[in-house]
Amino acid sequence: LKLAEAMAKLYTKKRSREFEPTEDDIKSFYIDHKDEFKPSLEAELYIMAIPSLPLADSIKRELTANIDKFEELAKRYSIDGSAIAGGYIGYTKLEKFPYALRNWIETTQQNGVSEPIKAGEYWFILKLDGKRVSSTEYKDLKPAIKMLLKQLVKREKMVEEERALKRSIL
Repeated sequence: LKLAEAMAKLYTKKRSREFEPTEDDIKSFYIDHKDEFKPSLEAELYIMAIPSLPLADSIKRELTANIDKFEELAKRYSIDGSAIAGGYIGYTKLEKFPYALRNWIETTQQNGVSEPIKAGEYWFILKLDGKRVSSTEYKDLKPAIKMLLKQLVKREKMVEEERALKRSIL
């Protein structure tokens, strides 16, 4: 418990002095790891997670009559965290989805709304607004690399601080 309290205090104190990667840091990381950045399919999506098939079927019938109701229905019925935004999750890499959802997105030729799809304990209804292949260009990856470097440095600092605290306590 003492270690956890000390870690929390240190983290709070250190947060005000967060690492900010330089342009050279970001560019070097990109060059060193360029072969790891591979294009992948991304989809611009809205999503609803529905707890039962009868409710999912009812929602799908409403959407068949008026696809523009997707956001309203997502806010009302979806149990997904994106419900507050009308189900909108933006452009997302497909590998983040269970196979059943990913398969529908990959095989859908045009924008539209899926039938209810079972994945885990829930039924999902997806609205596809577009697909694209992610870029591997530096200018497009720079913001993500910057965030990744900040996270890596923060994690490394926390590990170092934990080791130091353990040594001082023991």
